[in-house]
Amino acid sequence: NLIAVSEDLAAAAAACKGGYEAGIAEERLVAVGAVKTMREFAEVLEGGAPKVHFYKRESGQWVANTFPACWWENVFFSGWRGEVWVEPGKGPTQSRLSPGADKAGITCVLGAGNQYNLTIEDIVTEMFTHNKVVICKINPVLGFLQPFLQQIFEPLISLGYLAILDGGVAEGQYLCNSDFVSRVHMTGSAATWDAIVWQGKPKVGKPPFPKFCGGELGGVTPFMVVPGNWSRLEMQYQAKNIVSGLVFNASHNCLAAQVLVTARHWPQRAQFLNAVR
Repeated sequence: NLIAVSEDLAAAAAACKGGYEAGIAEERLVAVGAVKTMREFAEVLEGGAPKVHFYKRESGQWVANTFPACWWENVFFSGWRGEVWVEPGKGPTQSRLSPGADKAGITCVLGAGNQYNLTIEDIVTEMFTHNKVVICKINPVLGFLQPFLQQIFEPLISLGYLAILDGGVAEGQYLCNSDFVSRVHMTGSAATWDAIVWQGKPKVGKPPFPKFCGGELGGVTPFMVVPGNWSRLEMQYQAKNIVSGLVFNASHNCLAAQVLVTARHWPQRAQFLNAVR
C-alpha cells in the first residue's frame, strides 16, 4: 500500500513544504526508510528474530554486528558497518526493546516531525515492538497525511488495531490524559514534551505525568570526523555526506548536521574543511 501511494504522497508533502529543483525527489526518498522498517518487521514476524553475529573486544566487552544485515544493504552501503556495544559485564543476549513490552494496551502516537516516514515507523514500532493498539493523531500542519495513512494502514484499521485522527492541542491533551491510553509517543519540540510530561510544573524530581512517554525531539547533532590518511576521493565523498546532512529538507531534520567536530592536529583538517566549504 505504501509503495502504491508513494508518488502521490511525495507530491503532497512537497506541496505542503514547498519544492525546489529536486521536485518530489527528496520526498520520494523519505519513503525508503518506512518501507525498510515495515519490511524488517514483516521478516521478523514471518521468520523470527534475525541472527546477529557477536564478537568480543580485547577488553572482554561483547559487540553485535547489526549492519549491514542483508544482501541489498551490502550493495547500497558498501564499506559501512553498524555495531551495538553491549554494556560491559553483560552477556551477548537479544531481548525485547522495552520493559513490559508484552503487556497489551493503547498507545497515543502524536504524529508530527519533518518527515512523514516518522509517523509510519512510530505506528508499526508501537504495534509490533511494544504490543500496543495505536491511536495516531496527526499534527494539523501535516493534515495532508491522514488520507494516505488511512490507505497505507487500511488492513490494520479495518481490524480495529489502528485509528488515524486529526486535531489540535485540545485533542492531543485529551488523548494523552485519557484513562484508556497507557503509553504516549511523540515527535516534536521540547516545549511539547515539557507540556505533556511536566505539565507546566518545575522540572524537579518525578514528572507528574504518570505514563511512559517516548519522544523524538529536535537537537544540535554533532558530526564527528575520525582523522586518517584520506585520499582526495574519500575526502570529497565524506564532505558531500556532511553537506547533504545539513541541506536535506532545508536542514529541518532532527539529525541534521549542526556541529562539525574534527581533530585539531589532523594534518588534512584544513583540506577537509575547504572541501566542506
